[in-house]
Amino acid sequence: MNFHYTQINDPVHGSIHLSELECEIISTDVFQRLHNIKQLGLGVSVYPGANYSRFSHSLGACHIAGRIVDAITRNTQEIIKPEEKQLYRLGGLLHDIGHYPFSHSFEHAAKKHYAPAKKLLADGEDRGDFKDHEKMGGVIIEKSKEIQSILKKHGISTEKVTNVFLRRDPGTLTAILSSDLDCDRLDYLMRTAHHAGLPYGNIDLDYLVNNITLDNEKNVCLNKRALRAADHLLLSRYYDYAQLPFHKTVAALELSFEAIITEFLKNGRLDFSAEAMIKCVEEDEWRDKDDQYIITQMRNALSKEAKEGTPLRMHILAVLERRPPKLVFSTESIIDEGALDAEKMKINLLQSEITKWSEKFNIPKHSWHIWSPQPLSLTKFGHQVPITETNGFDVTEKSQLVLIKGNDKKNPESSTPLVSCKNTLVNQLSDKKYFGIRLYVNIPNDNKELRKKIENHILEHSALSQN
Repeated sequence: MNFHYTQINDPVHGSIHLSELECEIISTDVFQRLHNIKQLGLGVSVYPGANYSRFSHSLGACHIAGRIVDAITRNTQEIIKPEEKQLYRLGGLLHDIGHYPFSHSFEHAAKKHYAPAKKLLADGEDRGDFKDHEKMGGVIIEKSKEIQSILKKHGISTEKVTNVFLRRDPGTLTAILSSDLDCDRLDYLMRTAHHAGLPYGNIDLDYLVNNITLDNEKNVCLNKRALRAADHLLLSRYYDYAQLPFHKTVAALELSFEAIITEFLKNGRLDFSAEAMIKCVEEDEWRDKDDQYIITQMRNALSKEAKEGTPLRMHILAVLERRPPKLVFSTESIIDEGALDAEKMKINLLQSEITKWSEKFNIPKHSWHIWSPQPLSLTKFGHQVPITETNGFDVTEKSQLVLIKGNDKKNPESSTPLVSCKNTLVNQLSDKKYFGIRLYVNIPNDNKELRKKIENHILEHSALSQN
């Protein structure tokens, strides 16, 4: 199998070589659509260079997946057939094909909207539910006429592709596509660093990939000499999140965007239910559901239902004209997982105080917004415990971690989780999580004096500020 059928010049990896099958896949309408889905969503409003698409990221993930397979072949006695290598490269290439417009922000709003109203139809299929981007990717692979035709032409089983893509039948190399060391994360960090001008994702990719191997249980792992590079990788991910997705203005814009999508789904302007999306793929209309489609819907709404003075109009203008709600209070900390419940109680306290602040400053309650993301940890599983089938983690969970081979002198062919290596920062921080709460307000006419009054009042009188 020729993985050098053609090449594409890439600013992050240099030359990316593709097989004939991969070339045909990226030429399909459903894949070309990824040109019009920005990887970082509204992050481009703060970091103007960070406007790269999920198309380029998917090519990078495919490239890294192939490099990892090659490294395992060099560093072990494992025989990996070209057909198997192609499947893992396809997994990297297609991993984002099911992403919705504006990616995660859209998905968060849609999940909340559809979750309470599942419809179990007579045939037993829950079509009224919402499919996340991974499940939607599986639908596209199985139902896109173009992709089906290409896979059939090259003698590739759709079932094998979806099994790898959705990890339905985990194999030896599953960690290539889903782990703390997967091709998705490695490309994302490097590509974001390059385009956003942020240094945090400048990981040592060559050293990491060249040291990928298999342990005595055929888990994907790293040689011990790459321990520092792996420690840096996980810390890089944390700082990337803190600086870009959690940036105060990016978060504010995404609050408004999610409010827009929620309203559009409620009033019927948008229908992204599972049933509607499956039909969309079957009728070759998935290619039209990109970022520009949502922007057009927002502009159309300004002349129709988003009347002057309505919350919807306020949020649309916040996104289209970059008028985000303003930050008036925040509290952020890195805490033990056991302390999370106590911290989350602060959200309830904040909610109870918004009513009186709304009245005091004559700003409607719909203009006040609480931001509190899911607590962020350094690894997928952050416990500092031995990992076995019965103690701490099961085999599937273990495969998600960065594993270090040769750290156990008594059994040098085995691997241990990076989080259990006492000479790493990840070990000391693995049970810690970032937890943040912020309060944003849409300040009338961007009144800076009023904003300052609100900030000072909260600091002086809120019980939350005194905790």
